[in-house]
Amino acid sequence: MTLFSALFFRKKRDNTIDTGQRNLIHKKLLSLKNYRHEDQFLKKMRFIVFDTETTGFHPYSGDELLSIGAVAIENGKIQDDHIFHSYINPNRTIPGHISELTGIENHHVESAPSFLSVFSNFLDFKSHSPLIAHCAAFDFNFINVKLKSHKIMKIPNKSLDTMKLASHLLNGGDGFTLDDLLHQYGIPTTKRHHALEDARMTAKLFIHQMEQLENEGVRTLFELEKFIKYKNDLYQLNQASFNSSF
Repeated sequence: MTLFSALFFRKKRDNTIDTGQRNLIHKKLLSLKNYRHEDQFLKKMRFIVFDTETTGFHPYSGDELLSIGAVAIENGKIQDDHIFHSYINPNRTIPGHISELTGIENHHVESAPSFLSVFSNFLDFKSHSPLIAHCAAFDFNFINVKLKSHKIMKIPNKSLDTMKLASHLLNGGDGFTLDDLLHQYGIPTTKRHHALEDARMTAKLFIHQMEQLENEGVRTLFELEKFIKYKNDLYQLNQASFNSSF
């Protein structure tokens, strides 16, 4: 089989698989869109903290997802027996510097499942639980670009960003990268740039943040939403005031 025919066969096979998976994922996302969270104590809720690894920073320029890792927080504790991790076949080679950073080599992903297959399983894992990520826009952007390429709607889910939450809670701080915050909160660093381990460390960070929120009088989901809205509005007001001074 020539290289061209092999690539054509893979593309044809993927398209055949995509139709059923696409419909299934669409139904799952519609269920999320129609779901309404009740107000609950944060420490009684189930959250899914996740992270991704990718071939680079630019999903619109050919970079692809390599893995998704996630852990569950329930009743204020990480559920070590409830984790998710999967490699994803990017259908491209992994740049050398990305392999050095993540430890993911081409042989790890060449037989891995497709994005749609992994994402469908991830949706089953998360169910209706809110998602948490650090610098969440990066992960959501990659996922939503992939969904769009398959003509599937974006993730219509409540989510929290531990980086943005840190900026609200620390009033400046010494930086808001995951490494910065792990250091500030005294959280041991395990294996960085590994989706599951980064998710686990982010989960530990959010548990610390829940303690801070409680000290701020923020104990429930709706109180957290109000807190974040207030902080965002205050930031925009300060920015407008700053800009008008010039």
